[in-house]
Order: sequence, then structure tokens, then C-alpha cells
Amino acid sequence: MEPRRNKFAQNLINFQITRGGIPIVEYPIKHKLETGISLDGMNYGLVSEYEELETMRFTNHSLPEWQSLSSQIQAKLIAFHRIEKLVKLNQSDAQQIDAERKAKKKK
Repeated sequence: MEPRRNKFAQNLINFQITRGGIPIVEYPIKHKLETGISLDGMNYGLVSEYEELETMRFTNHSLPEWQSLSSQIQAKLIAFHRIEKLVKLNQSDAQQIDAERKAKKKK
């Protein structure tokens, strides 16, 4: 059985989403709110139970449905959910940068 770490990493890369030509997982975010929230209780050292349940809700799976999925499908869905959150963070960052640029022009 292939280690889950490789599946998660490969799935994030496979989405091929970029911002300004830089892979979105590597793009430096200028505006982000540090909440101090951390997730403990990692399964396999990669996914917290919270993140797994959050992904189940995001993908509209019940617990029995989720458990019936292969680890490869679960990994892909978790990776998709992570990327979805990263895309939203990047969109918010870009909007803030644009608002700052427009505010400077008005001065």
C-alpha cells in the first residue's frame, strides 16, 4: 500500500492551480489573519480528525459513505478541500491588494 503522504502531496500538485505563474501551494500570501488555531490529533501524521470530518461535510458524505471510500479517493477529496480553501485565501489576498492599490491612486 502506498503511503498516504505521497498521495496527498501528489494530489495537491495534480490540481495545477497557479497564481501569477506560481503554484498556489507556494504563493506567498501578503494578507492573512493569524488566528492561532492549530489542529492536533493528526491521523497518519497528515490529517486531523477535524479536517477529515470537515472534508466529509464539504463533499456531502455520511460517515459510512466516507469509510467505504478507498484511501486514494479520500486523499483526493481532502486535497481538493485543502486547495479550495487555499484558492479562497488567495482570492481574498488579491482583493485586498487591489483595494490597497486603488486607495493609493486616490491619494
